[in-house]
Amino acid sequence: GTLVMTSCGEGYRLAPWRWIEGATLVWEEDGRAIRGEIAEVGHNSMVLLVDPEGENRAVTFRAAQAPVACPDRRG
Repeated sequence: GTLVMTSCGEGYRLAPWRWIEGATLVWEEDGRAIRGEIAEVGHNSMVLLVDPEGENRAVTFRAAQAPVACPDRRG
């Protein structure tokens, strides 16, 4: 599949991802494979335990709600 990522620092990024097995997902980011284990799934959110370089940190993803507005960074 394709993961659509967005932030206030860049417009958007399309990242290929794939389901490996069980609760494990892998996606490509800046030429690196990032592996995540699904820790929790809710109606509009998901928590992954992401392990880039042995950090094993929890990252929460939420379903986007339109419209999304970034703060003005011209300050």
